[in-house]
Amino acid sequence: MLYRPEDLREAVRAIYPNGVDPSAGRPILNNPEHPLHGKVMTAFADGSVTVDRLLDNIDLKLDWYIPSDFAIEFMIFIRLVLGEDPENSNPKPHYFFIDCIFQQPNVEPFFTVRNIDFVDLSDRIVILASREFSKSTLVTYMFLYMAAKGRIPGFGRVNYGIYVSDSMRNGVETTMTTIRKVYLESTYLRSLFEDVRLIQTEVNFVRKPGTPKDIKAYHEHVIINGGKKEEVPGRMKRTFTLVGIGASTGGRGSRDGLARPDFTVFDDMLPSEKDASSKTILDAVESTIEADILPGMNNNGNFSIMIGTPYSKNDPVYRRIEQGTWLPVVFPRGEALPSGKEEDFVSVWPDRHSFRNCQRDYKKAVRAKEADDSSIMRRLLQEHYLRISSDEDRMISDGMIQWYHRADIMNRLYEYNIYSTTDFTTTGSQGSDFSGNATWAVSSNSDYFLLDLSLSKKEILDQYKELFRQVNYWGRESRGVSVGVETDGQQKAHIFALKEMMIKNNEYFTFAKQKGAKPGSEGILSRLEGGNKHWRFRMMLPLWQNKKIWLPIELKDTPDMVELLEELKYVTYEGFGSKHDDGIDLISQLGLMDIIYPMPGMHDSGGLGGQKRKDANMWSAATEDVSAFDSYT
Repeated sequence: MLYRPEDLREAVRAIYPNGVDPSAGRPILNNPEHPLHGKVMTAFADGSVTVDRLLDNIDLKLDWYIPSDFAIEFMIFIRLVLGEDPENSNPKPHYFFIDCIFQQPNVEPFFTVRNIDFVDLSDRIVILASREFSKSTLVTYMFLYMAAKGRIPGFGRVNYGIYVSDSMRNGVETTMTTIRKVYLESTYLRSLFEDVRLIQTEVNFVRKPGTPKDIKAYHEHVIINGGKKEEVPGRMKRTFTLVGIGASTGGRGSRDGLARPDFTVFDDMLPSEKDASSKTILDAVESTIEADILPGMNNNGNFSIMIGTPYSKNDPVYRRIEQGTWLPVVFPRGEALPSGKEEDFVSVWPDRHSFRNCQRDYKKAVRAKEADDSSIMRRLLQEHYLRISSDEDRMISDGMIQWYHRADIMNRLYEYNIYSTTDFTTTGSQGSDFSGNATWAVSSNSDYFLLDLSLSKKEILDQYKELFRQVNYWGRESRGVSVGVETDGQQKAHIFALKEMMIKNNEYFTFAKQKGAKPGSEGILSRLEGGNKHWRFRMMLPLWQNKKIWLPIELKDTPDMVELLEELKYVTYEGFGSKHDDGIDLISQLGLMDIIYPMPGMHDSGGLGGQKRKDANMWSAATEDVSAFDSYT
């Protein structure tokens, strides 16, 4: 047993008195020196939670999991509302889904073994689930359950909530209409409420008096005193209100009388991939979430649920999972693609998503891809298997990435031409973009060897210091460094700032010019090349396919290289899926610069490169702290 009774919190131990093993056979950390030895999956030992890791270690069988009485009661409630059994039986993941919303301790081991703090995050839940998982249907019934019960297990009383979707005329109207139709069709629901108000922007339910106190107040006010039922004291406590808001509308100051929202459900706030790729729309949605809705909720206690389909690492659902700020509930259609035997396929909902049905969809996507249409496969992976990038969909596969030892060319730099590509920020480290700087050795064989890399948030002055460090270091035993600087819009200010630093420090380098530009030109104008960032990077694809770009193995585990590899991993033929694309821009700039390849054999072995370095592995020097270059101010 992975977790013995004494390893569990009291509330969890009451459910699993003999202990529990939620690992589903996944490798467990085996390092006696690690504080989490024998407690978490090896994949999560470093504390980093990503969507891909969750999918790689998914458990759809949930054989260890015991649904709570509340989850069972909820499923019975659905049947009472319908007046019959639903078309398909509910799988265990549906019960798990509800128990997560109800913040029940029986699901805690699932998160503990993945090194996720369930107790700390249980009031902020982000749901990333396959299309046709019925997540929105379950949430709709959850609204009706709260209206009928007046409370939610694990949280307490709920009177007022906000539902946020992509727009008032689409998501909000659809959900409010669904609630209305379900209510009108249900004899059971009609028996529970004294009064209802169902419109396209809001639903309002008033429960019939149920407690002795409520019954007494109603009897005295209406029967004895002849008052109106709408004016019965305490009626507000029997009232449940759900207000709909469009994601771009904002909900600052939302109230129901004196009450602030007890909960918020954010549901599919981005209706399309086009919207998900728009920084303007993403910023508006984030402003609605973080500035308008969450700060205005009930300070005495509240909870939020976010539901969505993955588009990129920048979309609201994806980023909250990978930031580790919300509890991730991730359920793909299957644990793996249905490409093997039926007995090996584990479905999230066998009654609805059988192996045969899933395999049929997969084969259609494969045939379309073989006919040079990868869009069907990409949508299948994204909407049903929750992968925004797969090995099949990646533009730059691992096999295209070449690794080399810098020591092999360190003492022969004079045989290469040296270039530096930059992606400077104009806002400093407080901005969302990274600052990038890469130095490349270009061979006579048209190969590009990355020598040095800086890719992180930096203040404006520090990014300039980093450029001077790389130029100074790599230019000492080469023919000098040509530096590419983008000059679109405000970016041209970087040229002036760098020239001032050259004069002040008496250190100079050459600014690279645009491919095809006149002699004496300085800087790179991206807009002259046409297309967008993705188009410009795609123009570099032949270099990757022909194994012309080499990365230094000495930098493989550095944070800067890890970021670059992450960005490369999420480049598809359709767009960028990573949170940042600044490392991508460093590579794309090579295709915009006027690159001169050295002539083979045209070098002096005793000249520019004659002095041998004492230490062939120069990583310690090449990553010298930028503070050592305080003279560049």
